[in-house]
Amino acid sequence: MKRHLRPSEPHWRINPDTGCWLWLGALDKDGYGVSWRNGKFCRAHVHTWLDAGREIPEGKVLDHKVCRMRRCVNPDHLEPASAMQNVRRSGRTKLRPEQVRRIRKMLKKGVRASYLATLFGVHKSNIYAIKVNKSWHPSTMREV
Repeated sequence: MKRHLRPSEPHWRINPDTGCWLWLGALDKDGYGVSWRNGKFCRAHVHTWLDAGREIPEGKVLDHKVCRMRRCVNPDHLEPASAMQNVRRSGRTKLRPEQVRRIRKMLKKGVRASYLATLFGVHKSNIYAIKVNKSWHPSTMREV
């Protein structure tokens, strides 16, 4: 049976070792806390960020930069970042910036995308996306 929080209860528990505010309420399929804000569901870390009087700039998402803990709602552990920067920092991407630079050099030399995909362990579509700057755009390479 799900435990429902009463309004008087804190919605998180502080981990004294990490400083994380660990969300006690419901979690979404990705492991992020889910909250109710202004009549809609909202990710809990976004809720606490906004409640702290902070804004999320246009085109940015909140990155758990300090702790990488999805359940953490501590605003001091969060930072606005581009979605690409957030994914790269998380380690969910297979490629590292130096590999992407190498792929670009090899593409310029005429190496086939299918060969590069096999060499780097990614799908051919990832190589094409790098080639046309759809992913790993050169202007974002220094963000990581």
